[in-house]
Amino acid sequence: MAYITDSTELKSHAQAPEWLPLVETLGLAMSFMVLGLLADRTDPFLLKRGFPWLAFAPLLAGLRHGSGKGVLAGTAMAAAAMLRPSVGLSPVMIESAFGWIAVGLLAGEFADAWRRKRRALEANASDLSSRLEALSRDHLALEASHEALKRQVPGEPVTLRDGLAAMGRSIGHRGPGALQALAEPILWLFAEHAFVQSGSFHLLDPEGQPDPAIAELGAGGSRRDDPLLLAAARSGEVTSVRERGDGSDLLVAVPLVDVEEHVYAVVAIRDMPFLSLHDGTLSLLAVMGGYLGHAITAAASANEPVERPKEKKGRWRRSRDKQPSPASRPAGVAAGSGLVPQTATAKEGPK
Repeated sequence: MAYITDSTELKSHAQAPEWLPLVETLGLAMSFMVLGLLADRTDPFLLKRGFPWLAFAPLLAGLRHGSGKGVLAGTAMAAAAMLRPSVGLSPVMIESAFGWIAVGLLAGEFADAWRRKRRALEANASDLSSRLEALSRDHLALEASHEALKRQVPGEPVTLRDGLAAMGRSIGHRGPGALQALAEPILWLFAEHAFVQSGSFHLLDPEGQPDPAIAELGAGGSRRDDPLLLAAARSGEVTSVRERGDGSDLLVAVPLVDVEEHVYAVVAIRDMPFLSLHDGTLSLLAVMGGYLGHAITAAASANEPVERPKEKKGRWRRSRDKQPSPASRPAGVAAGSGLVPQTATAKEGPK
């Protein structure tokens, strides 16, 4: 049994003392004024220069500590300049003072916005870390329970997890071109665990359109322009006759889609028991299609890259959100239950 040992740990930023930003801000302002005094004793605030060099003090203070400290640095420098008898309240001094304060304010606003965004991201990351930890524990408990149940059942029946894992290994071993050879076994996997009695397997061309069926199960022939088949290929979601069945000969169309919304193929289901067409079965079909799609992507990454159909972003997450809870999903059908068709034929791929 494999255990999950890695966990995401978020290190919170150490809180600096409250007086430190104030000291740094005043220190920046004094440092730039000292540098100005060393550069020109007659014009320590560099008001007669072509560039307002002292504006860097409120700029740095604002970027470091926010708008409040940026304004404080600009105000401190302006007050020190106005208290100097040779400067006073001259027009140049007043304009420079407003400029220093404005620079500190604008730079601080950017810093405040970045800080708010960072805090929101840290809060989201902390929440996701907690969810991942809870999910890891639930997974370990479920895996332990599953292994104990398998030990109690004689004969070691093939479960859905075992079937999907074996199919994933076959796809990884054969490489990205495995779908041509594994189309018929994939249909049998759906028949064994998802109540499918007849259906067909359709690859997608680089434009995301279904090709003619390369494998059939039972009387599973279906048109490549079937509305349900086209809808599943476009959306990357399990589509059933309950949503859009006008003019379709199918009951359900199941895309083989990975987490990045790349659809590689569609399993067109033509016949299944009437009572099996419910939300639990549709959720099970979505899980199977997603698992196989991820296995294809992993095989493509491990081998040479393959040309994928057009990418469809943002649909898989919404599809998963609409699925019912795992408690409502059926456990699958064991071999020899009478729901598995007895014939399956494979066709040659499209030329």
